[in-house]
Amino acid sequence: MKNVLTSAVAALSLVSGVVQAAPIESGSGWISSDRFGYEGTITVYSDAGLANQVDLINVSERDLSLYSIFGNPGVGADAAIAMGSWWYSTAVDGTGAPRGNGWGNTHGNTGAGFMQYYNAASYSDPAALQDVSFGFDNFNGTHWTDFLFSMSVRNGDSASRLSAPSNVADAGTFLELDIDLHATGLEGLQIGNMIEANGDPLGVTGSMSGLFLGSETQNGQTNDGLYYVFDFDLNMDNWAYANRDDLVGIEYASSTFAVNVSQVPEPGVLGLFGLSLIGLAIRRRKSA
Repeated sequence: MKNVLTSAVAALSLVSGVVQAAPIESGSGWISSDRFGYEGTITVYSDAGLANQVDLINVSERDLSLYSIFGNPGVGADAAIAMGSWWYSTAVDGTGAPRGNGWGNTHGNTGAGFMQYYNAASYSDPAALQDVSFGFDNFNGTHWTDFLFSMSVRNGDSASRLSAPSNVADAGTFLELDIDLHATGLEGLQIGNMIEANGDPLGVTGSMSGLFLGSETQNGQTNDGLYYVFDFDLNMDNWAYANRDDLVGIEYASSTFAVNVSQVPEPGVLGLFGLSLIGLAIRRRKSA
């Protein structure tokens, strides 16, 4: 009897271990956060073969907003947005009113490295979005603490911009845009078919990289037709968050992360399955 119970408890531990170790991933969920930053390089080429380098630009201390939602009509229309969070400002005009909602803020939308991919309104550029994934990992028995997000875009020209070195004429096409993010220190809870975490993470790692073609006309000015290879690391160096008590006009917004897990059993269900293994083992032992 002792050996049977030991085996059943081991099976339960194995099930519990699977719940804690295996990430839950889905193409349905959302991320809404202005908490991130990015830094890295932009290498500029004059040709599509990327053989003739004409510039190398260092990018640092940039704020990043990620807002992507898929398959959740009760929350909002599908969208894929990655851009500098230009709407935050500490500047006021002569009357004390917000000035420009961040225009002129070198962390938001001015200077080298500002990027924008704005594919909203049920993603008006659906063919460009190749893949999107939302996930949670590291279940500690109460919460899911880690959030995983990835997005891949090909030939995306939906309100696409990349500034290097200025944003006077910076419109074009993201021939490639790949984002991979791992946020930690969250408290995700499963309610029904959703796992959701509200509040800013404690840490983040990841990357945002790709190839941009400066090929479009903006405000009557034609971009330069150059090719920009960008390679950014994601971080938590976020000007808007650091200055959240001094912002004017728009208050700093905290983050929300969610995954639709309608096809994934809840941890409690798997726990009950493990307990049923113990009951089955005891019953078989008595029958023998």
